[in-house]
Amino acid sequence: MVALNNEKNRFGHEEILLKKIICIFFSVIASIVFWSHPALAKENNIINAYNPFADSLQQISVNTQKINNLKTKAAELKLLYQQAFKKYEQLKDRLKNLYAEFKILQNQPNKIAYLKKEIKDLDNKIKKINSKSVIFKSQNKTTTRALYRMAKTFYNDKNYNKAIKYFNAFMRKYKNKTNKLYSHALLYKSESYYIIKSYDKGIVNFNKFILDYPKSKFIPEAILKEGLCFLDIGDKSDGRYLLEKLIKDYPKSVEDRPARMYLNKTKQ
Repeated sequence: MVALNNEKNRFGHEEILLKKIICIFFSVIASIVFWSHPALAKENNIINAYNPFADSLQQISVNTQKINNLKTKAAELKLLYQQAFKKYEQLKDRLKNLYAEFKILQNQPNKIAYLKKEIKDLDNKIKKINSKSVIFKSQNKTTTRALYRMAKTFYNDKNYNKAIKYFNAFMRKYKNKTNKLYSHALLYKSESYYIIKSYDKGIVNFNKFILDYPKSKFIPEAILKEGLCFLDIGDKSDGRYLLEKLIKDYPKSVEDRPARMYLNKTKQ
């Protein structure tokens, strides 16, 4: 009988415990629904008013946001500082260089006057070039003689690449090869190629001049320069042949002496 009573008491306790667990479970579910439902937001705020930690939690949230904002601003300020420091270093180096230049100029008082003169000369050259450019552009239809004058101007100014360009333009447009202007253009172009060390083209053009104008007074000069072009490209055989031809055919020419000198150098 006592054992039976004990058994009943045990089942009674277990039943009570099970009921408590069920009540707790449903309470949790109800709380989740209550706090997450939008319609109950107002109720939620009322309950938070009675929460003793609500103000502290809100303050912590605000402080966290402020800290994040301060971190962002700190990063931006760091970047600005780095950029400013870099600029400062550049200006510092420039100032150092300027000071060094100033010291040099201070020790060389004539340097300033020289630089001023150099700047003035450069300015005059630029104006001269600009004036030529205006003249060239103003000519809607450039005449053949104008092309020759342009080429000759560039040649005299030692701008040989430009000279070659305009001599070629002149020779394409000016078909009268018997005119001395054409022969002069060919000779100047050949000389330009020789000066800029374009020896292959120099050989072709000097040889053309020799063949086209065999009676020209400039033939000895053309033979000499063609021979030197051959020597400069390492062709001693053709170079010697032309120098020997010059000495043989034009012994009284001005070019005879340099031809003998260059010929002797090839035999050393």
